Amino acid sequence: MKALSASAPRAIARLAACLLMIAVGVVASLPLPAQAHVLLLRSDPADGSVLKEAPTRAVFEFNQPLAPTAYVILTGPDGPLTTGPVKVQAKTLTLTLPKVTDGRYRLAYRVISASGHPLTNSISYVVGKIAPRTMKQPPRERSPDWIAATGVGAVVLLGIGAGWFVVRRKRQRQTGSPQ
Repeated sequence: MKALSASAPRAIARLAACLLMIAVGVVASLPLPAQAHVLLLRSDPADGSVLKEAPTRAVFEFNQPLAPTAYVILTGPDGPLTTGPVKVQAKTLTLTLPKVTDGRYRLAYRVISASGHPLTNSISYVVGKIAPRTMKQPPRERSPDWIAATGVGAVVLLGIGAGWFVVRRKRQRQTGSPQ
């Protein structure tokens, strides 16, 4: 087995620096969440709240002005319920809620920002004291974090492979024989 030359630690350090620069460049070039999308800032009733009495209206506040068209569906233990008209004013959506009995309720909404970005989501709240979950919740949307992790992993593996190839070629040139 051949001993490493005196310049081997430098070559390894250069390779590590190169791989680090590649990894930083890849991470820096990954797409970030767009700041132009509409987001719910707060709601009344608040998501997950437990209320002694049923609310008479719902208010949603968003981070951006909304387009005039918005949809809200109130679902209770026995299914969908009729609400008052949805009113959109700047960044706020308001609607009148019907009188309801104790139970678990969900307000599902779809809004579109004035710039055209849609948001579909829901909030849930409980009126009175009820038994454990009686209403099935829809699955939450998953963010595509796995795509970024897969891309970073692939780039790191490619960088390691390229580094191995460069070191191997350099050794071949120094010894004059293939390994």
